[in-house]
Amino acid sequence: MQSFDPNRSEAEIVAGNIAATNASRAAEAEEAASQERIRQMYKTLGRVSGMDVDKIEAEAKAEREAEAAAKAAGNGMPKARVARIND
Repeated sequence: MQSFDPNRSEAEIVAGNIAATNASRAAEAEEAASQERIRQMYKTLGRVSGMDVDKIEAEAKAEREAEAAAKAAGNGMPKARVARIND
């Protein structure tokens, strides 16, 4: 069973592809905005709890960059993440 009209013109196909792409991009943007709101809530909670969220964020960023560099260098195995107690 086809989900599209087999008699669509080239212009209809292009218009449909553009509409689907725009909808996909809008959904991705909304997801990114939602994730950012969640990150900000966690950062606020961390600050209220007395955590150094800037330090934690910097360490996480450095770890992600190191993993990306290792992957780019051909080492496809990411470093294991281990919870640090009393760090």
